[in-house]
Amino acid sequence: VGKYANGIKQKTENFYDVQAGASFGGALKKDKLFYFVNIEQALSNTPVLNAPGSSSSNISLETVEAISQKLQRDYNYDPGSYTNASIKTAATKIFARLDYNISDVHKLTIRNNFVSGYADNLEWNSSVFNFGNQGYRHKSIANSLAAELKSNFSNGVSNILSFGYNKVTDDRTFDGRIFPHIDISDNSNSIFAGTYREASVYGTDLNTFQISDKISVFKGNHSLTFGGFAQYNTVAYGFLSAWNGRWQYKSTDDFLNDRPSRIRGVYHISNNSYDFVSNEPSATLKIFEGAVYAQDYYRVTDRFSVLAGVRLDFQYLTEDLPISQEVKNTPAFAKYTNEISKTPQFNPRLGFNYFIDQDRKIKLRGGSGLFSGRIPYLWFAYAEYISGTEYFNVDIRPEGTQTIVENLGELAGQQPNLTEINLIDNDFKLPREWKSNLALEVKLPQNWNVSLEGTYSKVINGIFFQSLNRKNEKSNYLGADTRAYYSSNGADGKHNKNFTNVFLLTNTNKGYRYNLTFGLNKTFRNYNGYIGYTYGKSKDISSTVRNSNAANFEWNQAIDANSPDLSYSNFDLRHKIVSSHAFNFNLNEKNHLLVSLLYSGTSGSPYSFIYAGDVNRDGSSKNDLIYIPASAAEINLKDITDGNGAVVVSAEQQWENLDTYISGNDYLSENRGKYAERNAAKTPWNHQLDMKWEYTTKLSAKKALSISFDMLNVLNFINNDWGRLVYVPNVVNSSFSLLNFVGVENEQPVYQFQNKTQTPWVVDQVNSRWKAQVGLKYQF
Repeated sequence: VGKYANGIKQKTENFYDVQAGASFGGALKKDKLFYFVNIEQALSNTPVLNAPGSSSSNISLETVEAISQKLQRDYNYDPGSYTNASIKTAATKIFARLDYNISDVHKLTIRNNFVSGYADNLEWNSSVFNFGNQGYRHKSIANSLAAELKSNFSNGVSNILSFGYNKVTDDRTFDGRIFPHIDISDNSNSIFAGTYREASVYGTDLNTFQISDKISVFKGNHSLTFGGFAQYNTVAYGFLSAWNGRWQYKSTDDFLNDRPSRIRGVYHISNNSYDFVSNEPSATLKIFEGAVYAQDYYRVTDRFSVLAGVRLDFQYLTEDLPISQEVKNTPAFAKYTNEISKTPQFNPRLGFNYFIDQDRKIKLRGGSGLFSGRIPYLWFAYAEYISGTEYFNVDIRPEGTQTIVENLGELAGQQPNLTEINLIDNDFKLPREWKSNLALEVKLPQNWNVSLEGTYSKVINGIFFQSLNRKNEKSNYLGADTRAYYSSNGADGKHNKNFTNVFLLTNTNKGYRYNLTFGLNKTFRNYNGYIGYTYGKSKDISSTVRNSNAANFEWNQAIDANSPDLSYSNFDLRHKIVSSHAFNFNLNEKNHLLVSLLYSGTSGSPYSFIYAGDVNRDGSSKNDLIYIPASAAEINLKDITDGNGAVVVSAEQQWENLDTYISGNDYLSENRGKYAERNAAKTPWNHQLDMKWEYTTKLSAKKALSISFDMLNVLNFINNDWGRLVYVPNVVNSSFSLLNFVGVENEQPVYQFQNKTQTPWVVDQVNSRWKAQVGLKYQF
C-alpha cells in the first residue's frame, strides 16, 4: 500500500479501501414512465500513524503509559489505545429517480437520495496525541426527496415547479464510559485523554421544507426569467461542549499530581444527569429563508449579449432568541436584543459576453454584482443555549490540588450563577459581498485554447466575533513590544462578574480576495492536455471557521482580538498549478486504452506564530501573535529551572536557541523587529502526481468490460523522498506556539523558549505514501 515516507517504519495492518456499486433502470410504460436506481457501498480502514515512542512522534511511550496508569488506578478509567489505532469509514448511498411524461407539455420527475454513513475521528501527529477513547465516530443519515414539474408551453413560456423535503440526523459515539476531557501540555506537545469535549453530548436533527418556481419567457432577443424560493427549517441541537468538564494541565507532572491549571465546562441548572442532557435538545430553531429574482438575457447583436438581473434575499428566525434577565440588568449589555435584520437584501447583477472578432474565436466576458450568503444555524443555536437561562458554567483556576470530578455540577457551588453569554448584534445582517470577474478566451490555430480570468470579491457584510465583558481599561508594555493589555484582571475587570465571557456575533465590512488564472489547453487526435496557474490572495479580519462564538474569538490570532488588523485568510491560496494529460488509444474496433496523468502543486497552507499564554489578558491563551525579536535586547527570557531551582537552560542559551530557530524559518528571519501577522507564514509546497490506466473491450453493442488501474502519489512510488505532503495540525486557524509567556517584570512580558526543533508543520504520513487500486466495471 505504499512506501515509507521519511524512513518511518510503522506497521500498516488491516488497511483497506473498498468501493462497490450497481445501477439499473428501464421503462415501466413505453415512452411514458422511466426509472433508475443506483446503489453504492464504500468502506475504508486506515491505520493511525505517529504512535508515541515511534520515530515520527515527539511524545514518549513512558509518558502516555504513566497517564494511562494514573487514570486506571485512581478513577478506574481505561483511556483506550495508545500503541495502535485505525480510522474506519463507511457509506451507503441509494439513489432512485422516476420520470413521467404526463403529456407533450408536462414532465414530472421524482428523486430520492439516501445516504447513511460514519467516519471515525482520531488524530496522532508528531506533537499531538489522543488516547483511543478521545476518538469518536460521527454518524450521519440524510434523506432528500424532491419532485419537479417541467412545463414547456407553445407560446415561448416554460416553467419549473419544485418541491423538496430534506432530513438530516447526526450523532457521535465514543468508547469507554463518559469521562471528562483531559488536556495535558507536555513541553511543546499536547496529550488528550477522556471523552472528547465535542462528542460527549452531540446530536442534530434538521428538517427542511422547500418550494421554488422559475418562469422563463423567450421573446425576440430577450430571454426573461422570473422566480423565487421559500425554505422552512426546523433544527434541534443537542450539543454541549465539555459537558462534564475540560481539565487542563500545564505539564504531565502536574496531571500525575492532581494540579490542574484550569477547569471549565457547562452544566444544566436543574437536571445535569447524562440521560437528561443527552436526550434534551440544548437549542431548537425555526428559520425561514427565501428569495425572489428577475433577470433578462438580451442578445444585443450576434456577438454581444448582456445579462441583467436583481435578487432579493432574506433569512430570519421565526421565534425570538432568549435574553437572560442578568443581561438586561447589566448596563453594558442591556441594549442587545438578539434580533437579526428582517429587511431583504437588494442584490443587482450585470454581466456580458462579447466576441471581439467576426469568427467568434476571441471572447471577452465579465460581470459584477452583489451576492448574499447564509450563516451556519449553529451560531444561532449557541445564542440560545449559551444565554444564561438553562445552562451555567464552571471556570475554575485551582490554586492547589484537585482530583477529577466526573459530574461538573458538583463544582458549581464554588461559582454559583456563573455563565457565558452569547449575543447577536442589533440589526445583524446576512453575509454579503460585491463580486466581479473579467475573462478573455482565445481559440488559436491547431486546437490551442488560451484563457485568462481575474476575479475580485469585496466584503460588504462580513462575520466577526468580539469579547465584551472586560472593561476597556488598558495599559501598554514597555520595551520593543508595546502592545496594549487589560490592566484590570479578575472580577474587577469585568462588567458583570457572573459572566465568564460575553461573545458578540457582529458584522464587519473589512476583507477582500482576488484570483488571477491563466489556462492553456491543447487537443490533438488522441491527446487532450491542460495546464493552469492561479495566483490568489485573500484577506479578512476573521476567517470564522470554528463552531462556537468563543472558539471563533479565542482562535483568531491578533495583537488586539477585539480590533484585529486585516490579515491573510485561512483560505489564502497564493500559488497553484494544475496540469492534466489524457491519451486515448483505439487499439482496434473493440479495444480502447485510456492513460491519464494529473499533477497538482500548491504553495502551502497558512499558519500563525503565537505565544503559549495570555499576554494581553483578553481571556485567550491561543490568539496572541508574537513579536519577532531582532536581537537579545528585544526580548526578556527567564531561566528554565528544575524542581530544586537549579538552572536547566539559562536565558542566554535560550536566546541562542531562539535566534537559531528564527534564522531557520523564512518568515521569521525576514520579519525580525516586527509583529507576526496572522496566517502570513506558509508551509512548504505540496506536489502530487496521480495516474490512471483503463482498458475497455466491447463485448456487444450494449455491453462492455473495463479494467482500471489507479495510482495516487506516483512521485512517492518513484522515489521514497518524493511526493511528501505536509500540513499544519488543526488546519482551521492553525497556529504554532513559539514562546511560553511566564509573567511580567518591570512592565515587560517575560518568556521562556523550550528548545523547539520541530517545524510548525507535519508530514501527512498516510497521503505521503503511494496508493494503488484496481477496478472492474461491467456495462450492460
